[in-house]
Parts: sequence; C-alpha cells; structure tokens
Amino acid sequence: MTRHELLKYFISYCLSSIIFVFIVFFYFISPQKVKNKKIKYVFLFDEDDLPKRGVKKVEYKFEHNGKVHFNRCYIVFHKSNYLAFSPVCTHLGCHVNWDSINKEFICPCHSGRFDMTGQVIDGPPREPLKTMPLKIENYKVYLGISL
Repeated sequence: MTRHELLKYFISYCLSSIIFVFIVFFYFISPQKVKNKKIKYVFLFDEDDLPKRGVKKVEYKFEHNGKVHFNRCYIVFHKSNYLAFSPVCTHLGCHVNWDSINKEFICPCHSGRFDMTGQVIDGPPREPLKTMPLKIENYKVYLGISL
C-alpha cells in the first residue's frame, strides 16, 4: 500500500467518523416526536368560580395508574377568553408565580417573565408557557392534562 492510498483511507475514515458522530449527536439532542398522549379532563371548579378578570391559581388533583397526583395551573381571563397555563417555566422547569401588580408571570429561578397570555417578555426562556385545554360543560370547568 502506498503512502497516497494510506492517506486516502485515513481521510475517508476520519470523515466517516465525523459524519457518524454528528448523526448520533443530532439524534440525541433533537426534540423527540411527541407521541399522541391521551388527554384526561379533570374537574377544577364550578363555572361561577371562574375569574371575572385577571388570573386565578388553581390547585387540583387527579388519579392515574392508581396514584393520586397533585398539581396546579393558572386560569386567565383575557379579552373575553379563558386560558389555562401550566405553571412550569419553559427555561428550566421551575414553577412561575403571578405578579398581580405588574400583571406578569415571573420565574423565581432566573427571572424569566411572561405576559398574561403566556408569551415571553424577558429573561432566558425562549418558549411561551404551555397552554392547557380548558372546557366548560354543564356549568363545570375541566382542565385537560396529558397522560
């Protein structure tokens, strides 16, 4: 084998290895496709208890696989519509709090700020707060949770 052939094999081996590493790297860091998760609607409260304006923090519980889970969400009345948001900051997963004076959600971990519609105002989060399905049936309010 000549030096030229050896160099050619070495370069092709290196390029193949680099391509393989990039493929594996991007496979593991790319967001995985979300499977179609089942949505279960959990009773929150009667329709009369919906906020007439602003934001209401709601704590709820539900049963899944024989275990009782406790969680919370925010119900927002904005421009004649009701929205439900997960309290989980999209930056690192801390729970946001509602600041009624400044009318914004604030993450205590890294000062991420979200407006009343869940959109990012400032800070490290790049994605808005996750909206959750909300429905009203027979004067009762239900929140859709992914299982």
